[in-house]
Amino acid sequence: MLNRALTDIAALDFHVGDARHADSVRFTGMSCIHPSQIGAINTTFSPTAEEIDYCQKVLQAFEEANARGDGSIAFGGQLIDRPIIERARRTIDMAKSLGMIQ
Repeated sequence: MLNRALTDIAALDFHVGDARHADSVRFTGMSCIHPSQIGAINTTFSPTAEEIDYCQKVLQAFEEANARGDGSIAFGGQLIDRPIIERARRTIDMAKSLGMIQ
């Protein structure tokens, strides 16, 4: 039996939860079947101000470390290496494309 919430365009709580789950497993977006679902998806997958700030700090720290010849750094108690840097760059690029930062 088909889950009715999947096709119920008024079930916004379901769509918000579905988008949050997709984001939690590192999806970068999702499709929808109705324009009423776009807001929940955009809100979920758009970076927050805190994420943008963190990514900017990570990129700055990494650039400084790279200038010293270091390939990875410890930042905020975490190892920051190329995959983390690439994710931070994608986050900043998305924020720029959405007009959240310049």
